Amino acid sequence: MANTSTPIPRLRLVDLAYLILLAVFVVASFRIELGAMGALAGALLVLAGFVLGIRHLRTFGKHLLWPLRNRLRVTYVFIGVVPILLIVILTALGVYIVTGEITSFLLNSELHRREGMLAGPSELVATTPAAERDEIIQRIFPYFEAQFPGLQLCARSAEGTWNWPPGNVCAFPPAGWNRTSGLVSRENRLYVWVYTHPNDTELSVMMPVTRAYLNGLVPGLLDAEIVGRVEPAPGSGSTSAGSRFYRFGPNRPGVRQPGDAPETPPKANFLDFSVNWQTTLSVSEWTEPGSREPALLAFNTRPSAVWDVLSRRDTLPGAGIDFTQYFAVMLFVSASVLFLIVEACSLMAGMGLSRSITQAVENLYEGTQHVMRGQFQHRILVKGEDQLADLNRSFNRMTENLETLVAISKEKERMQSELEIAREVQVGLYPKETPQFEKIELVAMSQPARMASGDYFDYLRLEDDRIAFAIGDVAGKGISAALLMASIQSTMRAQLRPYLPPARGFAETAASPRETLSTAMLVSRLNQQIHQFTSASKFATFFFGVYDDHSGTLRYTNAGHLPPILLRRGEISRLNVDGLVVGAFSFATYEESTLHLEQGDTLVLYTDGISEPENEYGEEFGEERLHALLRTNSDKDARELADLIVEAVQDWVGDAEQFDDITLLIVKKFREGEAGTA
Repeated sequence: MANTSTPIPRLRLVDLAYLILLAVFVVASFRIELGAMGALAGALLVLAGFVLGIRHLRTFGKHLLWPLRNRLRVTYVFIGVVPILLIVILTALGVYIVTGEITSFLLNSELHRREGMLAGPSELVATTPAAERDEIIQRIFPYFEAQFPGLQLCARSAEGTWNWPPGNVCAFPPAGWNRTSGLVSRENRLYVWVYTHPNDTELSVMMPVTRAYLNGLVPGLLDAEIVGRVEPAPGSGSTSAGSRFYRFGPNRPGVRQPGDAPETPPKANFLDFSVNWQTTLSVSEWTEPGSREPALLAFNTRPSAVWDVLSRRDTLPGAGIDFTQYFAVMLFVSASVLFLIVEACSLMAGMGLSRSITQAVENLYEGTQHVMRGQFQHRILVKGEDQLADLNRSFNRMTENLETLVAISKEKERMQSELEIAREVQVGLYPKETPQFEKIELVAMSQPARMASGDYFDYLRLEDDRIAFAIGDVAGKGISAALLMASIQSTMRAQLRPYLPPARGFAETAASPRETLSTAMLVSRLNQQIHQFTSASKFATFFFGVYDDHSGTLRYTNAGHLPPILLRRGEISRLNVDGLVVGAFSFATYEESTLHLEQGDTLVLYTDGISEPENEYGEEFGEERLHALLRTNSDKDARELADLIVEAVQDWVGDAEQFDDITLLIVKKFREGEAGTA
């Protein structure tokens, strides 16, 4: 058996190198934090894998998908594994985005809350009378210094200047600033700033924004990386310089220094991935009164850190864990394990069903290979009661039928050969030569519907320029009808032997008087013999006539055959029927009729294969069309007329199958001036 599958493409050096790099990347991603460079490397690996995969996909796909089992496995991957993988990726992406957004929300909310905490005391100091301002500052700001490291207060009015902490060098913004609070950039350093000037008092409270301060806004949540100002859009009217980074307090941008806040929260488990995100902060420029520009704060966090912050509750007395958080985690883990168990069971069930399907198909494929080699005795092992098992049983029944059909076909070939022999024998029984007479022309032809015909025609030249001719139609078709036809011919010729010319007769026939030939007697004897030596269901219509060329007289007996047609001077008449069919009844009696043929007369003898054929609409050719054809072509000779009749019948039937034998015998008497060959 030829292998129709496609060979697996060999891996080249570049493919092996890619696989090694991919394995190293996967292992490294579970061991260490790859950061931005790791994300870039992953993207490059995905792109390279896509390019290499396209090269191998066509050839490898043909090899992989040729077996049905692999097709089902690939189908399971697409309808089972791929959706789950997409759900996992979507879930991870959702967790990634939600983690970043929740962290941004918590950070901004806490930052705004801290700004609000400074705005209230600052407003109180600014509105306090100058005589009591020192006392208020001494009482309030030591408390806030613990929550706002590096806090600086500067206030001035006509009565004087106030600083906190003592000795602090005051810095007031340029003229044009109104009451404000939020983040401000001063010499590319970020500060939390509250500025107010009620009445004649101007007050500025600033606190440097450090990495430790940002990370401590929500303890254990994030690790701030860098703050960068977004480049102003063209036409925005901003007079600031281009994009730049802000420094965290006294440190350089993005550089971690000793004493900074803890790094990215530690992993809670191997699935606890790092989330690199950024949020937008609104920053004012110290030298540009009233300005507000967006700045991006990049930070690192983890889903477990966000979960810890959102689920913080008072623990139970004596317990070291938060019971609510523990229950939620256990519920999630249990649901995940249950999901994996169900998925594994579904996969095993699917593989089992796939195996049953592919095994049935493999059995069918193997069976078809045996059938192609002609081994019809091969049977498929059937298991189960499902549709596939029924399909295998149907295949077994098909091979049994094929085995039977092969045997029948061989028998049919043998019978066809025998029928061919029978046809050759039957053709040999028909007259070899047509006798020529001075006054008549005789033409006969037959077209069997099958290999062997049940129609019969015959003619013999007798003494004294007489001719005996016959036509018959045996009931049935095929070889049985042909055998009965041969029996009729042999019986008729045996009875006509005494009336043959001396040159062709036998010596013992001299005692038989020639003038005693009776058509009725001959048909009666024929009927008795066929009835005696054949079954009751075997019979035939039979017409027998003897024509005397000197007198022009035709004596005939019609035993149930279609009445022959006499065409005389354009008029149609039908000959008599003188008795029942031969072979059916032993008591049947027959009469003899006489007809004198005149010059130009045409006598047409035919079987039902001429009158009864149907066209595609179920209409018979019929005797009326035959009569019309004869009238139209009465001037044609016997041979031309016979050809026209057969052609007209065939045109009427068209491409339909010939169901009955066509037999035709025409006797035409010459007109004066015409001549035959004696």
